[in-house]
Amino acid sequence: MMIEMERQLPEVLAGKLSLNPAQRVDFAQLAALTKRWTVSAQLYAQALVADDKLQVAHRYNAACSAVLAAGQGVDAALSDQQRRALRRRALTWLRADLAAWDGALSGRPPAAASVGQQMRHWQTDPDLAGLRDAEALKSLSAEERPACAKLWADVETLLKSVTSPSAK
Repeated sequence: MMIEMERQLPEVLAGKLSLNPAQRVDFAQLAALTKRWTVSAQLYAQALVADDKLQVAHRYNAACSAVLAAGQGVDAALSDQQRRALRRRALTWLRADLAAWDGALSGRPPAAASVGQQMRHWQTDPDLAGLRDAEALKSLSAEERPACAKLWADVETLLKSVTSPSAK
């Protein structure tokens, strides 16, 4: 199936194939596997806008593709403005995911372990380094840095809330 999808990818990129949102996610995943981050981020965005139900399952990977495209997208020549737009989109998706993880704790103490595991993953996932690591942050605009810092502060706050003795 992947071989057939790889053959169809040029048609997808050219807009010659009509895809439903789930198929767009499949092609976004294929694009990510082949390090076509910009294409992956675009396909994820199209799928998530078209079908809200896909957001929970795919928002995080969409954000990762957008961050990678903004930092190392070799599949398209991107302007600084396009890279900023990708980072903004990634931050929006991550914020929505963070809110969902926070909401998972409401009345469900067993969820704390899952939330903690996910937040620790966010803090170390190399795909998100472009929004998190000190060296990468230096290259961002002065307008972008506070939003990134706030996201990571909120991730840390949520992590502390599930790992503190009072959370248990």
